[in-house]
Amino acid sequence: MSSTFGTYKYFDCREFDPHGGCTFRTAGTEAEVLEAAVRHAVSAHGYRGWQELRLVLRAALQDETGAPVAALSKDRYESVV
Repeated sequence: MSSTFGTYKYFDCREFDPHGGCTFRTAGTEAEVLEAAVRHAVSAHGYRGWQELRLVLRAALQDETGAPVAALSKDRYESVV
């Protein structure tokens, strides 16, 4: 995975449906996040219509602004958490 922050995306179900109470969140490359978000929407929320669902979820992806956890040293990670 690239270390350039602009290449990372995230999907947070709380932002997609703030009244739904779902806490699912995933981050990674656009392809990884989109795939995980689609699988989650289908399995956890019963959504159908793969093509339309992919379009809606792709539009809901956000740029990840923080450094990936793997890029942080143990000391730095502990200070963030």
